[in-house]
Amino acid sequence: MSSIFLRIKNVLNYRKPYFWLVIIAVVVVVIAAASFGTDSSNGSFGSVSWTDENNNQIQYVFTLGDQIVFDDEVYK
Repeated sequence: MSSIFLRIKNVLNYRKPYFWLVIIAVVVVVIAAASFGTDSSNGSFGSVSWTDENNNQIQYVFTLGDQIVFDDEVYK
């Protein structure tokens, strides 16, 4: 067979990546983003600081499993 015929045959037989390979790739990217997005030294991934009515500086560090309350709504 000629190389032109083989090229045409390969183009016609092209298959998209398997669905499960795409799913695995997405899971790997999500896990990598989560691991690079957190601070592993203390398990925290965010902090908030504010001053109360007595001028005391307050800082709260969010860790895994914390509940966050805004306007009487709880976010996990």
